[in-house]
Amino acid sequence: MLLNSTRKVFQTGLLLVGFTVALSTQVIADALPQGEVLNIQVAAPTLKGNLTDEQEVRETYVYLPPSYHSKPQKRYPVVYFLHGFGGNAQAWFSTQNPSDPATHKAMDELIAQQQVQEMILVAADTTTKHIGSWYINSPITGNWQDFITQDLITAIDQQFRTLAKAESRALLGHSMGGMGAFTIAFAQPKLFSTVVGMSPATYLLAPTSPDEIYQFYSNVKPQLDNMLTKPIDGSAHFFLSLAQPYLGDRSNPPSYIKPNLQSTDFAELARFNLLDLAKRAPEQAKKINYYSEMGTEDMIPGGYTTYEQTMKQIQQAGYNLQFASFKGGHTDKFNERVYPALKFVNQHLISTP
Repeated sequence: MLLNSTRKVFQTGLLLVGFTVALSTQVIADALPQGEVLNIQVAAPTLKGNLTDEQEVRETYVYLPPSYHSKPQKRYPVVYFLHGFGGNAQAWFSTQNPSDPATHKAMDELIAQQQVQEMILVAADTTTKHIGSWYINSPITGNWQDFITQDLITAIDQQFRTLAKAESRALLGHSMGGMGAFTIAFAQPKLFSTVVGMSPATYLLAPTSPDEIYQFYSNVKPQLDNMLTKPIDGSAHFFLSLAQPYLGDRSNPPSYIKPNLQSTDFAELARFNLLDLAKRAPEQAKKINYYSEMGTEDMIPGGYTTYEQTMKQIQQAGYNLQFASFKGGHTDKFNERVYPALKFVNQHLISTP
């Protein structure tokens, strides 16, 4: 499934498409009390020493709710947004196209309607030379999970009036970011109380056979062997983005993965899937409030069926997980789906010190 499914992702460009979100027109935005969106730079010492020239200062967008400046004693819960493969932080707050999410405007609307409490929203850019970080630590591109859980959270707690505790902190991601929201929470359950995974990466939900990974590797290997003279395509970038964290070799540029990969290497890569990660996570991870959803027409044939089976197995493993479906594809109806996601976060975050 991995070989054909991932090829289809890059052939159609679905994974690289920007968010398809339109704001609700029930409330005129200009009439609402409005929050403020700031563009700041966050130092990323956890990325120091990476071999792919990833920037050690990351562009970050911060939404401050309407009362932030008028109530200088008030502190706020924080939601950390994780973008998808090929996306960026700015996309969460873009208003250039009708299909953009404009999450800040959705928050303004929900706050005005008293459907959610005021919260700070944060989105940091985690784009890499191989398009996406997967929010995991890599000896090659840098420690991206540590960037979120150490650098970013520390910077936001120091610079803004946050409620700096797990009970008031959430992760919300889409696609690669949806996968990342789960995996970060599994690895660092003491930091978060609430997690939302919107359309988490379909092809990484359940275990993939090492043979399928070998077939995919064989397909992109000619490109990897000629990286010094020819640019590689999206499929090769995708493979390296996942292989470098687990099979990285700092002495083997420019691919920086082990030469002559063996069956044991493909078996190691196969371990990176949502179900197995949930099974290996500490018990405390099961106490977090999880919500996920996926379109019934997500990017690969049978993708929603795999998603539904995986979610049920995670529930059976003892996780406090709710999941839902909607009719549509991977990036469809974001204008509708961002609302229940924000409402779920609101239900579980504590707004008192």
